[in-house]
Amino acid sequence: MPTLTNRRSTEPNPLLQALELPRAMAEFGAMIGTAGFILQAPRGDGSPVVVLPGFTTSDSSTFVLRSILERLGHRPVAWGLGRNVGPTREVIDGVDALVRRLYEVDGRSVQLVGWSLGGVFARHVAARRPDMVRRVITLGSPYRITRRQNLAAGWLYNLYAPQPRVASGVRRGGAASRPLTVPTTSIYSPSDGIVSRSSCTEAETVLAENVGLHGSHNGLAHNPLALYVVADRLALPPGELPRFQPPLALRPFFDVGHG
Repeated sequence: MPTLTNRRSTEPNPLLQALELPRAMAEFGAMIGTAGFILQAPRGDGSPVVVLPGFTTSDSSTFVLRSILERLGHRPVAWGLGRNVGPTREVIDGVDALVRRLYEVDGRSVQLVGWSLGGVFARHVAARRPDMVRRVITLGSPYRITRRQNLAAGWLYNLYAPQPRVASGVRRGGAASRPLTVPTTSIYSPSDGIVSRSSCTEAETVLAENVGLHGSHNGLAHNPLALYVVADRLALPPGELPRFQPPLALRPFFDVGHG
């Protein structure tokens, strides 16, 4: 009998996949009810934070995340590239140009937060521009796909990737899948109905950590636990990555001990 988590399986659970929408809606309600808690997260220093949307979504899907970060003293920046339809040349070059522009104007390295496929792009640009990127945080991002089954929407991803040479950099074995030289936090959910845990985590090092929390894939951009983790990590000084420790009262909601 299949379990209700993806902790051991390399394939998304069909039942969890079917329940993605209602679970994401419940997480949105939970976010509204716990806004006061989220806003207790450490405050930022005003440095730029580029927020990248997930596959087939646009900046409107990250509005809540960006609003929370702004209230916490960060300077969130929407990617401004329309709907995320996969690794086209326009998208890859556009993200790279945005990071370079912010770095040159602000004078400080840029932090990147990417949801799902947006996180894959974040890792890709960080691999190319480590001197311009301060930190990368991914939310259910399948940057280590090893089998097609790792990604329930794999067929749709392939449909929107018409340029193989461009796509190769963000697919299996590309720059995005390799360890980065900047601090990296990979947020995953063992109950993700779209991607497996193994595809969106990596071996932990002094520069890489995995933070597991319970929630859906489609709700990660407004999941209150995920929002708190993102804000907490973004507030860290450049170059530092002490392991995230969830508040004691919330430990049951995190996948503690499986990172």
